[in-house]
Amino acid sequence: MPTTPPLPLLKRLPPGAMVGVPWVYGTLFAIRGYFRLPFMPTFTFAPTPASWVLIVAGSVLALAGCVLLRRRPLPGLGLLAMGTYGVTLGLDGLTIGLVHYAAIDIAVGWIAATDTRRRRITALALALAVLPVHELTRIGLRRPLLLAHDTGRGDWQSWSMLALTAVVAWLVGNSVRQSRAYAERLTAQAATQSVTVERLRIAREMHDTVAHSIGIIALQAGAAARVTTTQPEAAREAMRAV
Repeated sequence: MPTTPPLPLLKRLPPGAMVGVPWVYGTLFAIRGYFRLPFMPTFTFAPTPASWVLIVAGSVLALAGCVLLRRRPLPGLGLLAMGTYGVTLGLDGLTIGLVHYAAIDIAVGWIAATDTRRRRITALALALAVLPVHELTRIGLRRPLLLAHDTGRGDWQSWSMLALTAVVAWLVGNSVRQSRAYAERLTAQAATQSVTVERLRIAREMHDTVAHSIGIIALQAGAAARVTTTQPEAAREAMRAV
C-alpha cells in the first residue's frame, strides 16, 4: 500500500521554533560575558538588577511573539522586535545583534511566504524600522550612540547591511509563495485536463457505439425493405432486430 513520504524537517517545524531557536541562541551568546566562562570574553561592566530585568522581560516578550507568530503574524513580529529591544538595552548594546536580527528576518520571510500582500509589506516595513527605532530609543533614554573611541556613525552604519538581509529574506519568502501558488495552479490545470481527456474518451466510445448501432439498423432496415413482399417472415425478423 503506497504511503505518503514525510515532509522535510524544516517544513515540519512551526514558525515559532524556526524563529525562537536562533533568537534564544543569540541571547545566550550575548549574555555569555555575564557568567565569566573560561576562554570566553567577559563584559567590562558588572550586570545590574535593572539589566537582568530588561533581559528577562525582553526574553519573555520575544518568546511570546514566537508562539503568536503562526496565528497573529504581525503582533508576533512586533513582540519579537520589542523583546529584542529589551535584551539589547539590558546588555547596553549599541546595535541589534546579528543573530537576533537573523531571527527577525526568518519571521519576515515566513510572513512573506504565507500571508496576504498587505501583511507582507507591513512585515518588511517593521523589519526595516527595527534599527532606526532602536537608535531613537537610545536617544530618548539619553544613552550614548557611539563608543568613546568611535568616530563612525554607530547603529546607522549597520542599517544598510541588515536592511539588505531583511529585503533578501522577504524576497525569498515571496518567491516561495509564488512558487507554491504556481504549483497549485499547475495541479489544478492538470486535473482539469485529465477531466477533459476522460470526457473526450467517453464521447469517442459513445460515438463509436452509436455509429455501429446505427449502421446495423440501416443494414437490417434495408434488408427488410428488399424482402418485404418475397419473404415476409425474414422481413419481420429484420425489423425485430431493428
